[in-house]
Amino acid sequence: MRQRAGPSSEHTLTRDNFTAAALVVLAAGLLSLPWTGHVDDSDAQLYTVVVRNMVADGTWTRLRYLPTVHPEFREHLPFGFWPYALAVRIGGERLLGGVAAQFSLGMVLWMLWGARRLGSAAGGRWGVLLLVLSEAFNTTGGEARLDAPLLFFSTGAAMAALVLPPRFSRGVLVAVLASAGVLVKGPFGLLPLVAAGVTRALLERSWRVVLWVAGVSLVAVLPLTAFLYWDATHLGGTWWRGYGQAQLLASALGRRTDGLQPWWYPFSTLGTRFWPGLPFLGLGGVLLVRRGLSAEHRPALRRLGLTTLLCLLGLCLPARKLWHHALVVFPMAALFGGVAIQAAWARWRRADSWSPVLVSALALAVWTGVVTGAGRVLYRPRCLAAGPFAPALSRLTVGEEILVVSPRPEWAVLSALSAERRLVPVSTRVLPPPLGARASVALIHGVPPAAGSGWRVIGQRGDWALAMRR
Repeated sequence: MRQRAGPSSEHTLTRDNFTAAALVVLAAGLLSLPWTGHVDDSDAQLYTVVVRNMVADGTWTRLRYLPTVHPEFREHLPFGFWPYALAVRIGGERLLGGVAAQFSLGMVLWMLWGARRLGSAAGGRWGVLLLVLSEAFNTTGGEARLDAPLLFFSTGAAMAALVLPPRFSRGVLVAVLASAGVLVKGPFGLLPLVAAGVTRALLERSWRVVLWVAGVSLVAVLPLTAFLYWDATHLGGTWWRGYGQAQLLASALGRRTDGLQPWWYPFSTLGTRFWPGLPFLGLGGVLLVRRGLSAEHRPALRRLGLTTLLCLLGLCLPARKLWHHALVVFPMAALFGGVAIQAAWARWRRADSWSPVLVSALALAVWTGVVTGAGRVLYRPRCLAAGPFAPALSRLTVGEEILVVSPRPEWAVLSALSAERRLVPVSTRVLPPPLGARASVALIHGVPPAAGSGWRVIGQRGDWALAMRR
């Protein structure tokens, strides 16, 4: 006969549930804090303009950015923009950050669920704490980027593959999550699932798991394959040329001009951006090689550690790499570090008893900062669109052209002007004569125009000058 849980078990369950809820509240506060300030995220600004144009054009697949920069936007698949475009259609652009935050909080719930199924719920809570305190989470998780939906779907697929039995019904769930991740960001949506599946097959020494994961992965890429076929037959193959060839193949073969080439760059990204969790990855490695590690924590540490390693190695394969690609490994790495913390403190029976107090205090402090607008101090504007030039730029009309004069492309300036000021920046290397320019305002990097050039400087900040036609 099953015994009923005693008062102490009920108290522990209540405490654990309270801690998990407090972690979600803390995560929500950390995601909200930058909204009270000014975060200059070029990717989020670019995607905001893409989504704005999607809504204005009434399209879901024909994406564009600026008339002179990506007039046919094929840098990413369109599906990751759909939740943002839907939110803008319903309530305007003020909902963009909230959509990203919902995906990020969903990822936190996946982590808590997966850690519990792995037998280390307390380690999962520590892992979530490590992740939400990292800068990579609180400065990007609430911005209109593709990383938030990508991490939600890829983390869910990977956690499910690690803990669920390899059955058909479970495979459907994993395939749906993985296919959504693939539709958001191609192979980066599938990599965590493959790493988790290989980990499980190796540790369980099971060909059944190999076949299950292979089948799930194959099903997961079918929607993207169908879309590319439809693109080839109805859109002239623009997505395959723009995304498949110019992005994926160019990254794999090293033909891209952006990104970095060192094979170890994903490890470097983890080492520079995964704070405060990085030291605890080393702790987990030490615990795994020690004989004194209890059998309670070893299975979770082995699964999470090997999945993290395999995912990092997979990220090393493309010849060109970008730092934010490594974000897909952060949830698993955080859980590995969290389980390591719990395993190291397991000798003290009440080691986790004060975690509700810690998390609640942190959540209270963060939300106090949100309510009082502390983000204005922590996240001050650095872009030209929100600095000393803001009053002059605010007098321009929506959709007005503005020249951005610089010897090199100023992508951050273009994205800030277009997203924040709703202007149409035009990049040029040489300031044209006033009679030959459609725009009446120019942002000039370097030497300001001479007195007799026909342009009048009305503001200056560092190496930048704001000029108007005389």
